[in-house]
Amino acid sequence: MRDLTATAKIYHDHLGFTVGGQGKHPGGTANAVIGFKNKTYFELISIYDRDRAAKNEADMIAFLDKHEGALQAGLEIASADETAAYLRTRGFDIVGPVGGTFKPDGVKETPPELYKDVLFKKPAVPGDTIFFAEYHHDAWRKLQKEYPQLLDDPAKSTHANGSLDIQAVWMSVKNLDMATKAYESVGFSRGARIELPAIGATAQEFHAGDGTILLVSPAASRSGGAVRKFLSDRGESVMGVSIEVQRLAETQSVLKEGLHKSLKTYPGLYGESVVVPGGFAAGVWIEFFEKAK
Repeated sequence: MRDLTATAKIYHDHLGFTVGGQGKHPGGTANAVIGFKNKTYFELISIYDRDRAAKNEADMIAFLDKHEGALQAGLEIASADETAAYLRTRGFDIVGPVGGTFKPDGVKETPPELYKDVLFKKPAVPGDTIFFAEYHHDAWRKLQKEYPQLLDDPAKSTHANGSLDIQAVWMSVKNLDMATKAYESVGFSRGARIELPAIGATAQEFHAGDGTILLVSPAASRSGGAVRKFLSDRGESVMGVSIEVQRLAETQSVLKEGLHKSLKTYPGLYGESVVVPGGFAAGVWIEFFEKAK
């Protein structure tokens, strides 16, 4: 995000999310987190020191110079060492595990290593949209003891829009068959192939722990559609997410008040849904759905 404070305001005031405090990474980026019940989260990230970020996050700078929106999806893993070894046996050139940390608001010193990332040296899937992260939960709990304001608080994952969990992340791809093979080569398990008329897409599901990766590609039967336009504007990238909510009618009410716009419902993949186009959410398409009973 180009302006972290402004984007956090959009997500809170217009979309009804609870946004956490800001923190800083030593590499020149700043963040704010939107957490959910199942411990998934949005990480809003911007640049606070371009010179530092140029050494560590050149891809992010290049992206933000042209766009706003989602850049990558991080997938939690149990062991960064094991994941790196597994991917190397499949022939991938891997960066890491690389340790990292960040400094939350109110913390005096830079904390010790809080996570390890595993990344692909060369893109393994279209758009280079995924990476893997092992979180050091013991180190985080130790930091929470020193700084009680960091303790888990149910209010931080309670949202005015009723959001509960992230169910799926959408990846826009040009060639669905080729993208499917790429994700299988990384080790993901293929699910169903489905039509998503609300965004003019044919989609391929992949299982990712408790959630889903959805590869979305323009439906052959449609000349327009949101996915086709997104690909034209942004190319192969992270397009959006599907989020489960408690009661869709209440979510609609919050969105109507925040966006000054009525969003129509439609029968989505996971239940009755509404979608917020990327233009209202700093480039990220957000589908809210109430799970079918």
